[in-house]
Amino acid sequence: MINNMIQFLQQWIKSDRSVIIKNTLRVIGAYGIIQVFAQDVGISSGKLQAEIIRNVYMQVIIFTSVAYSVTDDFFQSLSGTLIYFILKYLISKGKLEKFNNDNLILHHNKKTPVLI
Repeated sequence: MINNMIQFLQQWIKSDRSVIIKNTLRVIGAYGIIQVFAQDVGISSGKLQAEIIRNVYMQVIIFTSVAYSVTDDFFQSLSGTLIYFILKYLISKGKLEKFNNDNLILHHNKKTPVLI
């Protein structure tokens, strides 16, 4: 039974469907990186773009895709995404901090970024 599953996964990885999914993840990942870069340089997002990014299900897809475009490993990508949401919602117990560049300062003694 396990051997059959392993053989199935090995065949699937080499299949056209797998290639399509991997390429789709890379394209979505590239979009996520571009979106962050655009925001960092001060380019406003369109209304639809902002709505898409605020949707938690789309966040999971985009975060996983960005990580996949860097790692080329779906398990690592999904694991990183899960760690993000676990830290955000479970460990932080629902206490969220709104972050923007105005909150980031250099501590006068340590020269490391500190949130205020």
